[in-house]
Amino acid sequence: MRWLWMKRTDDSRSWHQLPMEKEPLVESMFQSSIYVELGDGCKALFWTDRWLQGQSLLDLAPSLCNAVGAQIKGQRTVAQALLGDQWIRHISGALTVQVLLDYLQIWDRTRSIQLTENQPDRICWKWTLDKIPQRTWLSSLGSTQSKVQNCSVKPALQPSANSSSGVLHDRCWTAVRRKKHGLQDDDSVTNIG
Repeated sequence: MRWLWMKRTDDSRSWHQLPMEKEPLVESMFQSSIYVELGDGCKALFWTDRWLQGQSLLDLAPSLCNAVGAQIKGQRTVAQALLGDQWIRHISGALTVQVLLDYLQIWDRTRSIQLTENQPDRICWKWTLDKIPQRTWLSSLGSTQSKVQNCSVKPALQPSANSSSGVLHDRCWTAVRRKKHGLQDDDSVTNIG
C-alpha cells in the first residue's frame, strides 16, 4: 500500500508512469483508505477513486461501472471524463434497467461538479487527521521484519536422562502448570511426546 500511495502522490519518482502489478486485496484496501479532494480533476480517476462527495462510482453505481472496460476505469481522470461528458462514451456493456438507473443518477450528480484550474487534486488518507499516512504499520513493516529476523530464540529444554531430577528442580511442567500458561485446556494428565 505504501508503493501505491507514493505512485499516486509523488510524480517526481522515476517509476511513476511504469505499470504496477497489484494484489486485488491490497488494491481494494488502498482504495478504501483514500479519497480525493477535487481541484483540476487531472489526478482523480473518474470511475474508481472516491471523488464524488467521498464516494466512488463503484460504490454509487456498480452496474454502470460493470458496463465500462477495465482499462478505461484505470486510466480516465475526472477532467477527461467530464469534458464534454466523455464518460458516457465509456459505457460499452449491456444497457440493462439497472445500468440506465445508475446512468441517470451519475448524470444528475455530475451536473454540479466545478473543476478549479491550476489547483491540483489532493489525494487524502482517510485514517489520519493530516490526511497523509504517518508511521502506520505500513511504513514500519520493513523494520519490524528485520527485528524479527535478528532475534534469537532459546532452544527448548532437553529431557534429562534422570527424569526425577527434572521434577526435583521444578523443570517438569505438570498439567496444572500447562493450563496456567494456556498450553492446555484442563487439569487432566495428557500424554506429551
